[in-house]
Amino acid sequence: MRNRFLAALKKLRRDSEGAAAVEFALVSMGFLTMLVFIYVAGLYFITYNCLQYATEDAARYASLHEDTDENEVRTMVEETFALIPIDPDELDVVVVETSSNGVNFKEVQATYRLELDFLPFIPASATDVTFTSTSKMAIY
Repeated sequence: MRNRFLAALKKLRRDSEGAAAVEFALVSMGFLTMLVFIYVAGLYFITYNCLQYATEDAARYASLHEDTDENEVRTMVEETFALIPIDPDELDVVVVETSSNGVNFKEVQATYRLELDFLPFIPASATDVTFTSTSKMAIY
């Protein structure tokens, strides 16, 4: 009985069928983790860049059109920021008029909270990120 067990064990050790499946299972976990990381990092970068562009564009428009109100600027930021799928409820836009050395400025500050709750096993502190962008333009 013992000899049969040892013979079966030796036969299993020499058999390489299924080794590729085991190797794939071990390597694929790291590969998929890397792909998710690249996706999330790209989403963070595109969100920040779109928000920055939207605030700069809205500040430029608001500085050229003095009668622009905050709702119109918010609509502009939302439309420009709509290049990516966003939740408009998470977007806050504030327009402030300031003056310095006799020059009037319009400052647009936008804050967007991005929550990636579809990522399992990642702490909430890493998936709940707030982006802030400020742009200030002189009124001519």
